[in-house]
Amino acid sequence: ANMAGFVCAARRAVGLRAGFGLQQARALSTQTSTVTMLISGPPGGGKGTISKRLTKDFNFEHLSSGDMLRAQVEKQTKLGLRALEFMSTGDLVPDEV
Repeated sequence: ANMAGFVCAARRAVGLRAGFGLQQARALSTQTSTVTMLISGPPGGGKGTISKRLTKDFNFEHLSSGDMLRAQVEKQTKLGLRALEFMSTGDLVPDEV
């Protein structure tokens, strides 16, 4: 599956449904875009597994707040030590941290 091809086909279909002519719909389908996805769920819910698949299949960039926080804990930064207070008890790290 090619995500860029899918996006182009979807834009073309939307353009045609919106009443654009074929030439306008084709122009719409070639415009570039950014796709942003947010995958959320409980610990162990498969977020990392599906993210790895999306990264592999569609060449997405994967950012994980959990991985970033664990790296800060490992480096024993001020942020990491504060986050560890929540993480060690199984609580979510608040946005303020």
